[in-house]
Amino acid sequence: MTQATLPVQLWRINLKPDSQQGVDAATFCIDRSIVGIGWALDPAPTTKEDYWTRGRALYKKGRSWSAAANAILHRMRVGDLIWTRNRQGVYYLGKIADEWRHEVGPDYVVADIANVRPCTWAKVGAMDNVPGSVINSFRPASTVQLVSDPSAALYSQLLFGELTGQPFTPPPGKVAADILQLLSAEDLEDVAAVYLQVTRRCIMFPSTCKISTMAVECLFTTLDDGQRLGLQVKSGWTPINQDDYASFDGTAYLFAASGKYLGSPHPNCVCLAPETMRSFVLENSRLMPGKIQRWIRYAESTHRGT
Repeated sequence: MTQATLPVQLWRINLKPDSQQGVDAATFCIDRSIVGIGWALDPAPTTKEDYWTRGRALYKKGRSWSAAANAILHRMRVGDLIWTRNRQGVYYLGKIADEWRHEVGPDYVVADIANVRPCTWAKVGAMDNVPGSVINSFRPASTVQLVSDPSAALYSQLLFGELTGQPFTPPPGKVAADILQLLSAEDLEDVAAVYLQVTRRCIMFPSTCKISTMAVECLFTTLDDGQRLGLQVKSGWTPINQDDYASFDGTAYLFAASGKYLGSPHPNCVCLAPETMRSFVLENSRLMPGKIQRWIRYAESTHRGT
């Protein structure tokens, strides 16, 4: 397999080097169509091998150096996609355009950006347009990280093509795509939460989301009569066992994207059919977060054969 046929890798980078006060490294890189890290060398190296040898001697005590430098110099391929965000929380998606070079100009020194790759950036905006796995990947303090999520990688290719006007060809196996199979676990939770709030006229309590000790994802209460509702969602082919929610204090709404429900029916359990949710998503696209709206357009285009 040649580099040209390798799948696109997805990265994220925290552009927060030791730049001088008042310099936003993310804005610096985006304005110059580059992505980069610090750890400069003087005199400037002219080859990857020269930088790696001298850099290892100078920065050998820092594991963060080796991981970030290895990614920028060796692991990133031309055509890979990379996410970043600036200090205001605005997200950008870039495409690696060329090989490594080392910069030592005064403005690069001030920004603490030395090892760079040419990169074509597109502004994405708020986090509702960003895959959940990408947002979560910014939590670790590491400078550069690979995002190992095929769904996020496919979505990022679709998004970058849409933002830059570049045609996007779906990879094999993604033609006539099913919207429910395209959405990530976090996306499906959003869909189900919107469904409940629209069809049951209820409000969600954000503080109850993702409480690990609970059997449900989050809690709701209906506006008309104050009923307590719970929601559980499973993506992929994972089933849901209704027996696990028999003692839930309220009505438990269960959504398995696979349509697989185990156990016995219970009066306080409502199993949502995939077809019901699929129709709801497609008929209420304007209510969905930006990333789900893009998935909808993609799914519809594959069914049209365009």
